[in-house]
Amino acid sequence: MEAVPLSLTKLALALGVSLLLLVGGAAMAIFGVSFIKAGFASKSWPTATGEIRHTRIVSERSSNSSSRSYSARVTYAYAVEGRTYTSRRYSLGDGSSTGKRYSSHPKAFRATEETYPVGKSLPVYYDPTDPTSAVLKPGPTFGTYVPIVLGSLFFTSGLVAAIATLRPVLAQR
Repeated sequence: MEAVPLSLTKLALALGVSLLLLVGGAAMAIFGVSFIKAGFASKSWPTATGEIRHTRIVSERSSNSSSRSYSARVTYAYAVEGRTYTSRRYSLGDGSSTGKRYSSHPKAFRATEETYPVGKSLPVYYDPTDPTSAVLKPGPTFGTYVPIVLGSLFFTSGLVAAIATLRPVLAQR
């Protein structure tokens, strides 16, 4: 079966989408590399004594089911060189969620009250170059790898689409 030549408009559109995937994927992958480096670097960040200021349970519905899961959001304060900071970030890859999911609100509440009661002192790992950036759990997590994986997939998809678009054009010459 012979390939049908693409119109100039369709060719430009296909190459535009390919270029968008290539550039977007490359940018996301580059960010992913820096995010992974930051994840590993956070393991050697200095610590400050922090204090849990507030906890709350958040309900999330799974996108592919009707079930709900519950997780904790923790707000904590810490001081670096006499200046007090407040943060909600649990880890670099998980954001403000503590990473654990529970099947019911009461289970999440009990676990959070046991682990992160308001007023509890705990170590806070902060970036020495930017003390506003801090985590309770240092090191890379699953979420730390997401940008590089997605960026690589987008980049590869853009490359395959560009090759598939250009191959028939170049074969006609």
